[in-house]
Amino acid sequence: MKLPFIKSYCIDTNVLITLKEHYPKKAPAFKAVWEEIERLIKEGNMFTVELVEDEIKKYVGDDFLVKWIKTHRKQFIVPIDSEIWTAGKKIMGEHPELLDKKKLADNEPEADPFLIALAYSRGSAIITQESKTNPNKIPTIAGYYEIKCIDLFEFFNEQKLEFVKR
Repeated sequence: MKLPFIKSYCIDTNVLITLKEHYPKKAPAFKAVWEEIERLIKEGNMFTVELVEDEIKKYVGDDFLVKWIKTHRKQFIVPIDSEIWTAGKKIMGEHPELLDKKKLADNEPEADPFLIALAYSRGSAIITQESKTNPNKIPTIAGYYEIKCIDLFEFFNEQKLEFVKR
């Protein structure tokens, strides 16, 4: 587990999609956002579980995100090892409400319990756009394990990212 004074972040699929759709990398206004994310990845302080990559490939079918993840894969994507697998299975057993019934029925990837397990194992915060008031979503379930969850705006504030007119 990382030391608590080092900020690290485990990022959810919906955050990557939100970044791509609302903060495009090619737009000069959002250059600092992408530079900060890529800096954190290079430093080993931003990452995600490999099932998030699977969700991006399956659901988004988006060339930009697939290519971007591939570029940063070595430092960004964390394989599910036995510790994460065991913790993820425990989370699923204790909180079956977290699981998407449609995904289960269609045998599709379900990253959420393993994302929470990864954040727990690394002592990281989770960045997600999911509702903090819905009992079946990441922020609520992560709260049971004392894992901090923030949205993109909270992340921007923590990193002191500003949009400045020049």
